[in-house]
Amino acid sequence: MSCGHIRLTLRALVLAGVIALGFWLATAHADQQLVPGWNNVEYGGETISSPTVVFRSQPAKLAWWWNPDRQSWLGWFADGIDNDDLPAFVPNNVYWIYMTDFGTMRE
Repeated sequence: MSCGHIRLTLRALVLAGVIALGFWLATAHADQQLVPGWNNVEYGGETISSPTVVFRSQPAKLAWWWNPDRQSWLGWFADGIDNDDLPAFVPNNVYWIYMTDFGTMRE
């Protein structure tokens, strides 16, 4: 391989990396489309002190988050039962969300 081919290959790799980074930055904090059933999603918005706000007018039934410090699951339940212990939606945490229909997780 000649030096010209190596430079061209390196430029192509750098360009591909820049395009991929731009795509990731453009979509990292977009609303996430959720489907009926279980969804495993990373939350990318600002900290929200009530999961109810995240799912306002959405068909979400429950959300779970694994707390690595407590080594336990914390949950939020749409029906408002008293054992909700998921205090907030926090950026970069990954949640299991159960939907009864299509919806959007607002970020």
